[in-house]
Amino acid sequence: MKSCSLSNIRQPLTSLSFASALALASLTPADAQAGEPTPTSEKAVATSPVQAPNSDKFINFSTTSLWYLYGFNWDKPFASSHERDLITLEHFQDNAWGDLFFFTDFTNLTTEGRGHPETGFDLYGEVNPRLSLGKLTGKEYRFGPVKDIYFYSGMLEFGTSDSLANINRAFGTHLDKTQLRQLHGMALELDLPGFAYSSINFFWRDDFDISGSTWQITYVWGIPFRLAGCDFMFRGFADYNGAEGELAESFHTSPQLMMDLGAKLFGKKSKLWIGTEVDIWVNEYGVKGQHDVVPQAVLEFEF
Repeated sequence: MKSCSLSNIRQPLTSLSFASALALASLTPADAQAGEPTPTSEKAVATSPVQAPNSDKFINFSTTSLWYLYGFNWDKPFASSHERDLITLEHFQDNAWGDLFFFTDFTNLTTEGRGHPETGFDLYGEVNPRLSLGKLTGKEYRFGPVKDIYFYSGMLEFGTSDSLANINRAFGTHLDKTQLRQLHGMALELDLPGFAYSSINFFWRDDFDISGSTWQITYVWGIPFRLAGCDFMFRGFADYNGAEGELAESFHTSPQLMMDLGAKLFGKKSKLWIGTEVDIWVNEYGVKGQHDVVPQAVLEFEF
């Protein structure tokens, strides 16, 4: 088997990003084949909803990670500078009822002061609890590609965005600096060949600062593979939501291509990842005609 080194890796397809959101626990291909717990919905859940690991405890396992992302092609109406960076702290917990995932993004911690003070500092986070029908009843609910049903999947989105002032000036909009939304719905956990995890969530979505409500569909995935003796993960999320108030429907996705360096540096897999992503946002923040396609470098450390 070839050793994992940058010199013997062919440059893969340009990867995409996990902007904001959704940060992910990761699994190596060997772990997935061994039937170990696999991440899903940017989270990890037990492979079998009936036989969760350490099921005598409420928390089966948990993981926390720190991310650094750097992008250099942000659209000018969104920020006065094309470059922005992002630091993300995320946590995932698999438990006897389902799972819990939350993260917080800190944007422009280092790039704000590089001659672009009006770029602004942004903070954004999500809290996403889910309740598994399989875990709570002790029964399997498999049909077709579905391996479990999460009869409740909720999300609280929160944050504050100084850079929204740039959007308002450029487009004449009146977006509130405070970001606060609630989402409630259900999810299906899918068992697809070659996937470490695959999950689709269906939400009713309500922005507290906008009249009315709408819908949102969120899909997350992770595909492990080996190349040139190295472990890789192609993972990401895609959000598609309807129009709400003055905001247009929006599509946001951030696929990532990550390489596991933890085994070489620490002797432990899935501890240090390096890779690239592309953040793609159509009608960014719900502003019709405001689009972004931003390549980003990504570094993730799990502790």
